[in-house]
Amino acid sequence: MKRLYFFFLFCIGVGVCATPPKWFIQNQNHDMLIGLGSGSDINQAKNNALNDLASLIRVDVDSTFSLKQERQNIALNERATSELQLKVADVELVGVEVLNAEAIDGIYYVKMGIRKDLFLSQIHQKLERILEKVSLDHFKKCSFLDLKSFLELKELFKKLEPKIKTFNALSQQAFFNPKLEKLKNIYSKNMPKPQANFMAQNLDLILQNSLAKEFSKFVFINQKPLDSASHILLQGQSFGDKSVLNVSITDCSGVVIFQDQLEFDSRNSLKRANFIIFKRIRDWIGNLPVD
Repeated sequence: MKRLYFFFLFCIGVGVCATPPKWFIQNQNHDMLIGLGSGSDINQAKNNALNDLASLIRVDVDSTFSLKQERQNIALNERATSELQLKVADVELVGVEVLNAEAIDGIYYVKMGIRKDLFLSQIHQKLERILEKVSLDHFKKCSFLDLKSFLELKELFKKLEPKIKTFNALSQQAFFNPKLEKLKNIYSKNMPKPQANFMAQNLDLILQNSLAKEFSKFVFINQKPLDSASHILLQGQSFGDKSVLNVSITDCSGVVIFQDQLEFDSRNSLKRANFIIFKRIRDWIGNLPVD
């Protein structure tokens, strides 16, 4: 019904509406994923068919996950609900074939499709290749991840999620990979923020608390030090009207992963130090999203 609705919209747009061929309407094939498209030329019809195929996969995936949530009776907030939705841009289509093509009264009709088993095999292989490149030792060397490692793992799951979601929705079994399960356990243990120890030397209490608050935008600062967490060390020095702040972050094994020296006017130390710290940390983590 949805496809016919878009077809009629197209007819209204071009001012011509021919009767589509039977194969365009009757297209049941459980072994194939099929997209239909029409247009004023063959290329437009093919593009519309590809978009229709991607949209069909998206709808199947979204409806599958929505049904699972209803069965599990889980209350979802607006943000969680939106995160369940697969974008058309997330659907990668390789090896799609033109199954039928026909022109009637200046309108081109195209049926394009890909075997479901081939599509699922492509997704499975992509997932395996991505995970093969991930170093599990990098993420499991510390009980609690440092900020950058946490965000790298978060970005990895963001990359994997649409592929896993598509595979699970269209196949008869859930995607499984031993490394992935271990990474999930590490990630869940560090949610919602990675933990870190915080130590300040030669800083007045107001500046110390202010900088701790700035770092807490990125990490959860422990009240009691943890041997298995990263360490943030701030050391202050004053030279007349100038203040110097040495910043170092080490992982749980003591390896320095971030180091910087900040200089600013002592009269504006509080505001300036907060601004510089935030900017330097953002530069360090690069494009990795914090939120």
